[in-house]
Amino acid sequence: MIASAETPTEAQQKKDEGKPKFSFAAEFKTAAEVCRRCRKAPRGIESAIVKARYELDDAYIKQDRVRVQSILADDFTDVWDDGFTKNKQQDLDSVTDPDDRHFEFTPFGSVVRAYGGIAVFIGSLHSRGHYKGHDYEENLNELDVRHREGGGWKLVASQSVMCARQPSQRQTAHSSLHSD
Repeated sequence: MIASAETPTEAQQKKDEGKPKFSFAAEFKTAAEVCRRCRKAPRGIESAIVKARYELDDAYIKQDRVRVQSILADDFTDVWDDGFTKNKQQDLDSVTDPDDRHFEFTPFGSVVRAYGGIAVFIGSLHSRGHYKGHDYEENLNELDVRHREGGGWKLVASQSVMCARQPSQRQTAHSSLHSD
C-alpha cells in the first residue's frame, strides 16, 4: 500500500450533519511536513509531476475541457472530504459549468514519490473559486495518483481533504458549496 484515505459513509455523514467540525490553524500541517521522511521521487519525475499538476490547474482556471480530458485517465476518480465522488465524465462536465469557476490554485508543501510507472503527489493547496453564487477560499490536502502513459502522467485518482484555514482566510463550508 502506498497511500490511504478514508471518507465517512453516507450514514455517518447524515449522523454528523449539523455538528460543528473543529479545526484550528495551529493544527494545520502541510503534507510535506507530515511526509518529510518519505523517500522522494527522482528529480526528473518530481518535476514532471509538479508540471502536470500546474497544467491541470491552469486548464481548470481557463475552462479548457480538451486539456483536462487529455490529463485525466479514462478511469479517473475524484473523492472529496464530504464523500462526493466524481468520475472523468462528471469532472469534464463541470469544467465549463458557469456556476463552477476556479480562479486560483496555489500549491505548497508537496512531496512526490514514485514507484515504477506510478507517481503519488501528496500536497497542500490554497484554492479560490466561485460555486453556485458563492465565492470561496479553502486549503486542501491532496493525494493524487498518476500513471505513466504515452510519455506523460495521467491522473488516475485524487482525494482532497479540507484542512484548517490560515487566520486571514474567511470561513466557508466546503460541503455546503458543493452539494446539489
